[in-house]
Amino acid sequence: MDILRTVSRGQGICFGHAFVVREDGGQVTVWDQCSFSEALEKTRSELEKLASDSDIFAAHYEMSQDPLIEDTYTEIKDDFIDDATACKEACEAICRLFEGIDDEYLRARVDDVKDVFGRILGHIEGRSKAGRFADIPHGSIIVAENLTPSDTVEIEMSAINGFVTEHGSTTSHVCIIAANNGKVAMVGVGGATEMIQNGQFMIVDASEGMVFVDPDEATRQEYERRVKTENEQLASVDVHAVAKTKNGKSVQVMANAGNPAEVKAAIEAGADGIGLLRSEFLYMESKDAFPSEETQFAAYREAATACGEKPLTIRTLDVGGDKKLAYWNTPKEENPFLGFRAIRVSMAMPDMFRNQLRAILRASAFGNIRIMFPMITSCEELASVLSVLDECKNELSESGIPFDQNIKAGIMIETPAAVLIAEELAAMVDFFSLGTNDLTQYVMAADRGNSAISHIYNPFAAAVQKAIKMAIDGAHNQGIECCMCGELASNKEATGMLLGYGLDTFSVSIPAIATIKYAITSL
Repeated sequence: MDILRTVSRGQGICFGHAFVVREDGGQVTVWDQCSFSEALEKTRSELEKLASDSDIFAAHYEMSQDPLIEDTYTEIKDDFIDDATACKEACEAICRLFEGIDDEYLRARVDDVKDVFGRILGHIEGRSKAGRFADIPHGSIIVAENLTPSDTVEIEMSAINGFVTEHGSTTSHVCIIAANNGKVAMVGVGGATEMIQNGQFMIVDASEGMVFVDPDEATRQEYERRVKTENEQLASVDVHAVAKTKNGKSVQVMANAGNPAEVKAAIEAGADGIGLLRSEFLYMESKDAFPSEETQFAAYREAATACGEKPLTIRTLDVGGDKKLAYWNTPKEENPFLGFRAIRVSMAMPDMFRNQLRAILRASAFGNIRIMFPMITSCEELASVLSVLDECKNELSESGIPFDQNIKAGIMIETPAAVLIAEELAAMVDFFSLGTNDLTQYVMAADRGNSAISHIYNPFAAAVQKAIKMAIDGAHNQGIECCMCGELASNKEATGMLLGYGLDTFSVSIPAIATIKYAITSL
């Protein structure tokens, strides 16, 4: 029995036979070759179709629109270099550019660049590296150096039990895709494709960061017992009831959603409401301009209707940092995570912001909607934001347009600045929601997308835990509730600790609803 380890912890246990994917594998389908410009247009067309169902491909589609691709290709191409070679060299040049930037997030986007250029090159050469994931035996665990979004779109998710990759972090594409499909993923397992052979039986324990290859009978039986027990526990949970601790405290378990369809799926899965609806889906689906007030109103109303009487928390636009829009020329920044993003963008674009606020307010007449503002860092900033909200309320009132006059407004706590003045901020709003993904990276000064420092990006670190407790105490001292919508809320290992801190509400990924409800009832 071999045991492989990683410092990047996840959640869940899975069994299966290894399906090892190497970079040189796969069948090649050949079709007509084409020029670089034709290949670029075909790539954009492909990504545009994929973008409607995926934030990841929406980002790739936007990247394909960037003039940098064509400009770099044009600079390299001459009469003595063919299109394919120039495409490869352009890709390498842009990757070097990203790798040389003094910003961890942008350096981590090299894989996205390679994925987009891989599509372009495939069209130039008239081939596609397809078939690597064809005929995967049911119950397999995919083992690979890395998996791009273009790879995972080929995978039949019902056929696999999990993923193991050599590269990546807990916020990489493969982890996001695994979580959305209820699969186990373990990343950062160095040498996995060399040490694991195709067909070998594996046990992946993501919570402990261990992979057992050809486990002995005792290990296999122990893990089978653990999984059986966990499945029985989850089956015993009434997911449509509010979870209660053993001492009778009721704790709401809401869900995070990216669009109205996910809102509906979350409610059907037993969510007590939506603790985070990411409004970016509307802005990413729009191809050439910010979505209109009417477009947003229709979407928010649909989501509110799906929730019924349960709360729907809509976060205002959170772009910048790791989220870009194809039709919006964001300023170039050395460190976008510390730059022009989230509420800063909204306040700098008042017409766009008012359209969104008016749409949310109008939709509040059709359900239990709450508004949440991201990336607040000062009381002065929050006062300005709330002033705009009041102005929008007055406009609707004067026009006789119905909305919830008592709509609740809250903020994300995701920066050390907000933590340090939590009590002062709490006096100005109706609720907090802890965004532990950003809070962890800001407290620990560790980019959440950088696998090289994934051991530092740790929400269980003492400094992060102290920040969480300070924020919860700040909320309670002013008599408001505190929710958590970051990834830590979905981690059952943290449930008891968070309840001990006084956390009122969890907002989790849809597959984690039953798990967290069971964890609460066990405490």
